[in-house]
Amino acid sequence: MQNPAYPPQPGFPPQPGFPPQQFPPSAGCHPAQFNPGQFPPANYTIPYKTNIFGGLFPSKVIVIRGAAGAHHPKRFHINLRFGGEIAFHFNPRFDENTIVRNSHLNNSWGKEERQMPSGGMCFAPGHSFVIEIVCEHQHFRVNVNGNHVCNYNHRVPHFQQIDTLEIEGMLCCNMFKFRSFLKALLLF
Repeated sequence: MQNPAYPPQPGFPPQPGFPPQQFPPSAGCHPAQFNPGQFPPANYTIPYKTNIFGGLFPSKVIVIRGAAGAHHPKRFHINLRFGGEIAFHFNPRFDENTIVRNSHLNNSWGKEERQMPSGGMCFAPGHSFVIEIVCEHQHFRVNVNGNHVCNYNHRVPHFQQIDTLEIEGMLCCNMFKFRSFLKALLLF
């Protein structure tokens, strides 16, 4: 069910007799930044919020493709939520040159984690990225552009209840998907 607080998202290809859906790009995002054929043509309106059907479980992967805003972005965040709680807050901050991870439970933020990967900040203004958030038994594993960035230990004992993905801030998002890593392994 679409949250009325968020604008409708492109979800269906144009049908004969109906005009194609057109959405203005998010501020600071230019589709020309992506190589032709590299990404699907969708450009989701930010803030974006969607359900994670079936919740999270070990081997479930969330993949987000997009680009950081081109004109002096300060930050963006990805939240994995349930009810009014945030189980995992992933927050690249350009203005602080760090990536903050945290949880907001029982009306309170927990202790921030700010350790940077050995290669430094893995996001750059105007550059495209692919984020993979892999749910594992003890933690979320985050990869950016194929490189491991961090692990975030679960602070919610029943991570299966996490049922909402939320993306906000100074970025463009042109694709997201959910997949099961285990299912992908069984296909090969």
